[in-house]
Formats: sequence, C-alpha cells, structure tokens
Amino acid sequence: MSRTYNVFGDIEGKLTMLRVECTRCARKGRYNVANLIAQYGRRGNMTHWLSDLRGDCPNRTTRECGSVAT
Repeated sequence: MSRTYNVFGDIEGKLTMLRVECTRCARKGRYNVANLIAQYGRRGNMTHWLSDLRGDCPNRTTRECGSVAT
C-alpha cells in the first residue's frame, strides 16, 4: 500500500532528497527536503508545489505534463 504525503512535514526525517519526474515528458529534478521545508514550511502543501512546478512546462497547455513526486 502506498502512502500519500500532503505536506512537506510528512516527509521530514524520511527523505533527504525528493525526486520529481514527469510521466509524460523528459522533465525531472531532485529537491533537498530540508531546503523545501525552509522555503515552504513544514505545513507547505506538496500538491500546490507540484502544480507550481508544472507552471513553466512547455507541455502544460497541451495537458501532456504529469509531474509526480517519487
């Protein structure tokens, strides 16, 4: 059974790096969890953050972008 994480505090102490990759295009990246918490706070919403990451994707307007945190 997979676990759904909603806020950055949920992954604090469990991960040091968060890998995000699009399931539909070649975009991917790694983000330091401590830096994400420093920037967005422990209660920062990961879903909103992922949505913001998709904001500058060239495939966003074609609905081909599907970023997922892994």
